[in-house]
Amino acid sequence: MEEINIKQLITVLYIAFGLLIVTLTYFTNFSGPVLLRNIGWLLVIVGMIYPFFTQSIKYFKEEFEEEKKEI
Repeated sequence: MEEINIKQLITVLYIAFGLLIVTLTYFTNFSGPVLLRNIGWLLVIVGMIYPFFTQSIKYFKEEFEEEKKEI
């Protein structure tokens, strides 16, 4: 069985939870703040950016550690 990558799981959870919030706030009987809908969209966007963001953080972390070893 293929091993599930944690990064992919986190991405799917961000997107799924964000879309759930957005879907629930679009009903006509929703009486809460519209800010919740924006938070849902933000979670979807974070879920899409997350894999690329972690790769860049890892790259800069490795570069910083190499510079630290040289000093």
